[in-house]
Amino acid sequence: MVRVEGNWTTLIQDAQAVAVFAYNTRKFLHTLNFDGLEVAWQPPMWPPWRHATVQQVSLLLLQLNNALQLASHPPFTLSMAVSASQDPIDHAYDVTIINRTVDFVSLASYDFHTYRSSLPFTGHGSPLKPQKAEHGHWATLNTEWAVKHWLSKGLPREKLVVVIPTYANTWKLLSSSWIRVGAPAVGLGLMEGRMTHPQVCTFVQKGSAWHWDEASRVPYAWNSCDWISYEDESSVKEKAQLVVAEGLAGVAVLDLNSDDWGGLCPEVTTFPLLRAAKDVLSRFGL
Repeated sequence: MVRVEGNWTTLIQDAQAVAVFAYNTRKFLHTLNFDGLEVAWQPPMWPPWRHATVQQVSLLLLQLNNALQLASHPPFTLSMAVSASQDPIDHAYDVTIINRTVDFVSLASYDFHTYRSSLPFTGHGSPLKPQKAEHGHWATLNTEWAVKHWLSKGLPREKLVVVIPTYANTWKLLSSSWIRVGAPAVGLGLMEGRMTHPQVCTFVQKGSAWHWDEASRVPYAWNSCDWISYEDESSVKEKAQLVVAEGLAGVAVLDLNSDDWGGLCPEVTTFPLLRAAKDVLSRFGL
């Protein structure tokens, strides 16, 4: 499957261009023997969104559905990557059109917390659940809440796919004395804010302290003023268990390159995070 992302604004404002894009996409997928297309439409977290934009995105989905599914034999798969934040979920998508046109919806359940100068504090990149002290908007920034909110909007369970990050988010702490979730930070951490899973393993093996967050069901680690939020096999399995419990379509990872494809971590296997999710899902026929 091919994923297309970026700034869709110019394309969706031209109905003829949308029709041409849909036609050319079908030719491209057929020529290169791909299974389908994923449209990544994740608008900014904060409103306002123009109603016209929602309608234009809906037209894009309708045109792609017509070209890739109704007019193709066999039909191509059409998927859509969507935001996990409350305001976009509530205002930037037409769930009725999504239900009519796409096979799967990939939930961007990652980067809930990253370093920003406007919010200079550590946080989990992909928490399963909220911190006990989080309330209001902050209590929505987690995978479980996002899943349930999309379902409450009428999205069928069998369409929803939870995306699990294989990379870590990193921060540079203001002080090595403040190391818990929510500690003040002064900038992006190691590797300019993002580390692969093998890099996480190396970081932890070289004497870093780590802690399992019982509330959010994910680990984090620190060494002096370097702080990281990451996934391990346990946190991935718990997210996969959420997928099973809610009767969802499955799991995707972002991305394979950031998992331990070379078998460098202590797990002594390749792709340990992907395998952790698969182990849970396969027991239930997913």
